[in-house]
Amino acid sequence: MHPSTTAALLEKRPLPGIEPLGPVMGAGVTGVDVARPLTASVSAQLMRALRDYRLLCFRDQLLSTDALQDFASAWGTPARSTLADRAGDELPLVDIVSNADERGRPNGRPIDPAALRWRTDGASCAGAVATTLLYGVETPSRGGDMLFRDAAAGCAVLPEDFPRAVEPLSPARTHVALLELATQDRFVYRHAWRRHDLLVWDNRTFYRATPYDTSRDVLTTYCMVVASDRLQ
Repeated sequence: MHPSTTAALLEKRPLPGIEPLGPVMGAGVTGVDVARPLTASVSAQLMRALRDYRLLCFRDQLLSTDALQDFASAWGTPARSTLADRAGDELPLVDIVSNADERGRPNGRPIDPAALRWRTDGASCAGAVATTLLYGVETPSRGGDMLFRDAAAGCAVLPEDFPRAVEPLSPARTHVALLELATQDRFVYRHAWRRHDLLVWDNRTFYRATPYDTSRDVLTTYCMVVASDRLQ
């Protein structure tokens, strides 16, 4: 088939559905198989949705590490993730995190405490906004939810006397006070994993994991971070 004909057929695909996941932030995306090439119109719509909602969820995606890298390239330039301290040998830009043993069974090892603390993968990478992609290869039957908070929205709810109240505090304690206010439950989106969920979020967003029974369930994720100037 002629390349121009293929491109024309791709552009005729229906645009994805975008539905809010709740009042705080986040949207679910339907009608997109992220393992297939994105059209320019679909890519533009997804970028707009990410700007608006800060987090997107693609359900029921079947992704290899290669396919995740291909999809990530639509969002920007791959960068090193801080979600894990190790990466696959063949694909160093994809962090693979799992509590499965060599037979695929849960190994019971404790969760890394750092994963349970509020964090970001960096508000920017070389001057561009960072975006994280996290794919649930295997997910727990209970627990292990991801929590997300829009940092910009948190600043918008600061009380008028907040600057005066924290003036006597050290910079570190001021940061803690700000984080405690911005990450109250009423400002947080909780994502309950389903197997083969793909989450994409803007890293002006705080996130953290929650505990699960590592002796009963397996949680295996692929993670990538990209830097993009399209989200400015």
